[in-house]
Amino acid sequence: MPGSRGFSPPSYQEAHWGEKGSFRTRRVWAPDPSEGELIVLGTLTEIVYLTVKGGDGGRGTDYTHEFERSRPLLCYNRTGLVIAGGGYKVSARGIVG
Repeated sequence: MPGSRGFSPPSYQEAHWGEKGSFRTRRVWAPDPSEGELIVLGTLTEIVYLTVKGGDGGRGTDYTHEFERSRPLLCYNRTGLVIAGGGYKVSARGIVG
């Protein structure tokens, strides 16, 4: 689970099956879940994201993950969308759980 003690997420290259990525570092904006009350939109049953991983031939691929037990909640506050809770981890092979 994110934030769990002893859990170390994989590096970019590990999570993308050997792909080094097209950038060295990148600063991105993210919503702040501590900025006010989180309002629940609903339970996340699956997530779909587009990325390039080793073996894709350099083309982007949509990856779909269906959450198992202890699904996360999709919430929002004034800063944006937040994924909260759930019994998943991000491993070198992708989202697990």
